[in-house]
Amino acid sequence: MIPANSNTDGRLVVDVSGVIRAAPDAVFDAWVDPAIRRKWWLNVRGEGPTVCEIDARVGGRYTIKQIGSGSETADKADTYEWIMTGEFLEVVRPERLVFTWNVNNPDEPVVDQRVTVTFAAESGGTRIRVVHEGIHSEHLRDGTDAGWTSMIDSINEILAQ
Repeated sequence: MIPANSNTDGRLVVDVSGVIRAAPDAVFDAWVDPAIRRKWWLNVRGEGPTVCEIDARVGGRYTIKQIGSGSETADKADTYEWIMTGEFLEVVRPERLVFTWNVNNPDEPVVDQRVTVTFAAESGGTRIRVVHEGIHSEHLRDGTDAGWTSMIDSINEILAQ
């Protein structure tokens, strides 16, 4: 895993990667197919999203709603509805996804951060790299790092079945 750092504008960046034991097409599909995404996008209790809508094309949007805490929000009520939304800026199958990232965090609203996910064939599977830019606090950076790391592990578990 590559450690978190910061951009030239002073905002923080998370950069994590891992190898998924599946072909790039399958890993890409895990990100853009709502039925697959629901299996690996889990809260700390192992529950999937209540809403998962993905229109994976340039200009397309996504909405993911989830009840309960995640790794960066373990202090939040388990009944809070987290809403993640954004727009796809790049969709290059099966190599790259770039999208904006917004979250209704009541303490630290997240607006128009940028996430780049790359998929590269590698011996034994696909190297996935998630670069999340524009994070404005160390608290959110640390939670985001833990969250994406956990999600990569979760994708690996689902696709290895």
